[in-house]
Amino acid sequence: DGGRTGREELSGVSEGTKKTIKYKNGGIIMENQRTIEQRIENFKGIYNRLEKIVDNIPDAIPNTVTDMIKKQILGDENLRELINQLDHHRPPRIFVMGRTGVGKSSLINALCGMYVAEVSAVDIGTKETVSYSCKEQGRTLMDILDSRGFAEHEGENTETAEEQLCDDIIEFDPDVALLIIGCTDRSNATDDDIDFIKKVREKYYKKNNAELPVVVALNRVDGVMPARETDPNSYSEKKLNRIQEHAAFFEEKFDKKQFNASAVIPVSSLIDWKNDQGDEIDLDDINELSAEERKRLEISYDGRYNIDKLRESLENAIADYEAQMGMRMAFKLEELVLKIANHVNKAMSTISGTVALSPIPISDIYILLIIQALDTVMIAALAGSEISIKTAKDFVIRLGGMGGAGFGFRLAAQQGSKLANMLFPGAGSTISAAIASGGTYAIGKAAINHYILGYNEIDVKKLFEKDKKADKEN
Repeated sequence: DGGRTGREELSGVSEGTKKTIKYKNGGIIMENQRTIEQRIENFKGIYNRLEKIVDNIPDAIPNTVTDMIKKQILGDENLRELINQLDHHRPPRIFVMGRTGVGKSSLINALCGMYVAEVSAVDIGTKETVSYSCKEQGRTLMDILDSRGFAEHEGENTETAEEQLCDDIIEFDPDVALLIIGCTDRSNATDDDIDFIKKVREKYYKKNNAELPVVVALNRVDGVMPARETDPNSYSEKKLNRIQEHAAFFEEKFDKKQFNASAVIPVSSLIDWKNDQGDEIDLDDINELSAEERKRLEISYDGRYNIDKLRESLENAIADYEAQMGMRMAFKLEELVLKIANHVNKAMSTISGTVALSPIPISDIYILLIIQALDTVMIAALAGSEISIKTAKDFVIRLGGMGGAGFGFRLAAQQGSKLANMLFPGAGSTISAAIASGGTYAIGKAAINHYILGYNEIDVKKLFEKDKKADKEN
């Protein structure tokens, strides 16, 4: 968990042949999230025009096959659900609570994987409570209500301050609360914060007839002994055990206070920043930078730990579907792209297997080529490339995969079918279908590697040959 950021090479491929990918705490996120959204929109355009595209394929293929493609792809409820998820989302509203100095700002930056430069702050009641939006490239990742907690109010009437904060929180109507505690802090301040959130939850329940979920982040685990260990990838067993001991302490405290947390996650939000010239910037100096300069800040050292797990816990705790999708869209766009690509590839592989099972009046090997070309077109669309069927066919043929099973695959299918038919009449078609399906799947994987992950065609072909060899052996 954590610690992996910046540029990291993809294993097994040549230097300088990949798209630049940034790793944000274990989740692959392309550099420009806005571009990913545009790629998804491009795919949705192809998906919505699929029936017309299939009908206009400039090749003579049976209507039974075109109908099968349309039914398999357009009638796939799981795929349609994935696509519908992309259309129905909103930024999640997160109520953040923690004592001054506990690292709320650094944790928010760690969650976003960037220094939050675009902040629109609005006082909504007292100086204790501020709401703002975390944005990237003009896209809102999440709306945050930030409170220092009623116990830190400097006024004389603490009860009034508490009521005002509760009213502000209810007005904000958060989807989830994030309580940030110093991992090594064992003072009684935590008890006061828990009592306050319990009162907020009571008000929230009366308004929404639902309990406000709370995720607890035990921040700054990098300070747990041995403190010299700041790289999460190198945490010793001794340090990891001590982190778990701190987590167990707070979980026991929550139990005694009868406080139900959706999750308790030990985290580190340790990040050092540098400007676009590569010079490291002290945290105290960042506020002196212009908004434009802060936008360009990059991570120079990433000591984050468990941030991906914290994101996952926040997402799981949110009950509202659109807000949950908003959380997913904020940080898992590339993951969604790959999920859709793999789903399309599996569907096309199933179609290929069905075609191989059915006797058709023209060469099934050519029909497989058309199916795999269409598979490639849809995968390329997810990468932002709108290519033609002809371009896709050329890609398949250049891999040496005519018909997707390739001549080597086809030979294996023929020989396997003969042997199978000698032993069990009719079994040969089943073997042929399995090989056709496997060949199409290998082509789809090659398209994902090339168009989405950025491998060049030389490396794609190497990986394809490796997959082809494994399938032939199978």
